[in-house]
Amino acid sequence: MSGVSRTDSQEHLGLLLKNALEGVGKPAEKVFDHLADDFTESTVICVATSGSASAIQGIGGTKGKSRHRYSICIFIAVPEPENVVWTAKLAQSKLNDMYIGARDVVLANKAAAGHWLNLKFFSEEGVEYGDFSQIIPVKVAGKDYDMEKIFVECEVFDV
Repeated sequence: MSGVSRTDSQEHLGLLLKNALEGVGKPAEKVFDHLADDFTESTVICVATSGSASAIQGIGGTKGKSRHRYSICIFIAVPEPENVVWTAKLAQSKLNDMYIGARDVVLANKAAAGHWLNLKFFSEEGVEYGDFSQIIPVKVAGKDYDMEKIFVECEVFDV
């Protein structure tokens, strides 16, 4: 038997981010509920699987509990020097807006019936706030991006 799968909670997190951050007047041009590698937009968010852990509940138990980790990956196209519309300042502003938007989605959805019991920022040290996000340069479909990774974890009960 299985309860909420890793795919179920990953897709739901992607949907929440999409509803909050994608579209006209919002910071992201595209939000994927998986790690995509073929986009060309300047501002993109992907939800990537980052591992799971499971445990049996109770002595002789038949039910389990799992923790699923995800990376919310924010991609910002690196501005080209000759581009006067997509500037470094605008790219940084969009990155900041997307980070705050993703953070707010996590904070507003600590519990999501049918998807997870607890959603939180992930921390190796077990402190009350998550690890620092990481910003790394990447190339997608031949285009240079800065990618910021925000680490989150959700807890689900299996049935």
